[in-house]
Amino acid sequence: MLKFILAFAFFTSPLLAETFMCQRCEVFKPDPKPEPKPEPEPEPEPTGKCLGTASVCKIEALIVQKTNDLRKSQGKKPFGTCHEAAYAARDWSTTMANKNKISHDGFPTARAAAVKAKFGFYLSFRAENVAMFGQGNITSDFEETVASKFVSMWWNSSGHRRNMLADLDNMGAGVAVVDGSQYIKLYATELMLNQCSR
Repeated sequence: MLKFILAFAFFTSPLLAETFMCQRCEVFKPDPKPEPKPEPEPEPEPTGKCLGTASVCKIEALIVQKTNDLRKSQGKKPFGTCHEAAYAARDWSTTMANKNKISHDGFPTARAAAVKAKFGFYLSFRAENVAMFGQGNITSDFEETVASKFVSMWWNSSGHRRNMLADLDNMGAGVAVVDGSQYIKLYATELMLNQCSR
């Protein structure tokens, strides 16, 4: 069962599936001597400026890519990716996950304050999309599925779509994942703005 919730804001003034595998053994043959297992390779470090796990970074990058694909399909220029906005978006997604609800509480001031605390300067966020949904298991195409679901939910809502098509220059996407006993909950935030610098 798929559950989802989404919300949007527009601000106009500046400011496991676990895979089980078994081996068939024959009763009358002794088990072969097990070969030593190689040391597991460490998870690769995230590329670029993403500060999350490789999976979260991939979902965030796919959200930006899919949002830009939709913008281009409507004759709009793609958003630039803003690292500081992505940081604020993930920070807000994590806050929503910790509260187990989605909201726009404190937008845009609290998002700007998160950037100031981390990077030492303010950004003027103009629009925000947030969403949450639960997924029963992790599939081989988990990141693609999650990014597509978030972008599709936003695109199919007029207010969210307006934010995605806004005449703004940059965006950041942030995701938080909560691994529950029955299913995984995912929270996402898109933040849109013009200038992405001091």
